[in-house]
Amino acid sequence: MKQLTIMLFFLGFAITSNPVFSADMQDYGKIWTAWGKEGQTTYIWGFIDGGGHAMITVMNEITASDNRGDKVPKTFYENIRVKTATLYDENKIIDVITNLYKDPANSYIWFKYMVYIARDSLSGKDVSKAILEARKAAIANYELNKKMEGK
Repeated sequence: MKQLTIMLFFLGFAITSNPVFSADMQDYGKIWTAWGKEGQTTYIWGFIDGGGHAMITVMNEITASDNRGDKVPKTFYENIRVKTATLYDENKIIDVITNLYKDPANSYIWFKYMVYIARDSLSGKDVSKAILEARKAAIANYELNKKMEGK
């Protein structure tokens, strides 16, 4: 239990850390592998819980603000759910993320992107464009860090 508590502390720190403040490219694939199944499951549960909480908070705020919630099209709520829900069992998502991180070119893709890439892959979508975009984002972040370092 003590080991799990320590792991959760460091996992929480890693999740809340903003990668813009790191001068090196973060090797998320290496971190993902080091966490093992228990750490990966913990991350996915936190990701799902956090996303669900944010979605409910937004929806509650909309409906509480001058009763505007009934004026918002139902497609708005459905779009939020479809864009943020993971839709699949965490073990399936973990397996796909683990396989995606086996490609060294994907190692620098941030976890939050990998979750949705894995979900879309499980849905049968072509994720090649999303992977390329996530790789570009990692490189852009690294280049920004280098500029900030050179101040």
